[in-house]
Amino acid sequence: MSRGQMFWGTALILFGGLMLAGEMGVSLPNGNSLLSLFWPVFLIGLGVWFLLSVFVRRNVEMEADSIDLQGAAEAKIRINHGAGEFRL
Repeated sequence: MSRGQMFWGTALILFGGLMLAGEMGVSLPNGNSLLSLFWPVFLIGLGVWFLLSVFVRRNVEMEADSIDLQGAAEAKIRINHGAGEFRL
């Protein structure tokens, strides 16, 4: 499971829980609904996630390959990949 899947799964569960609590009449001691806390907490959490992702490096899998050109003067390379950084 990727970090993105974990984050969005947790966010959806929290959002759904806050909506359910609001529908059931649960409120904070000052009278505000629990849902009013969602967006500030969400934005703060998103900012922390962005900042931490700068310092946390993922393991990168390197792959090398070679093909014998058998005296060819020219070659064509075609590479298909999903997304991300690609250096050739």
